[in-house]
Amino acid sequence: MKQFRVRNWDKFQHYKDRNPPWIKLHTELLDNYEFSRLQDASKLLAVCIWLLAARSDNEIPADPEWIQRRCNLKTKPD
Repeated sequence: MKQFRVRNWDKFQHYKDRNPPWIKLHTELLDNYEFSRLQDASKLLAVCIWLLAARSDNEIPADPEWIQRRCNLKTKPD
């Protein structure tokens, strides 16, 4: 099965060897031009993907239906 990884995940997380109960969400994200240009739904999906990355050692199945279920989304992510 294909998987994808969150870019620069290690740079922003200091828990390297375990499944953290939380993720670091840096306030500098508010100044990130690429993030600011995303649609609101994509911003929510990004946060959900980061949470999945924290639980899966940054190995996320490239399966939109699985992501939809795990993130409790009403529609399948694009």
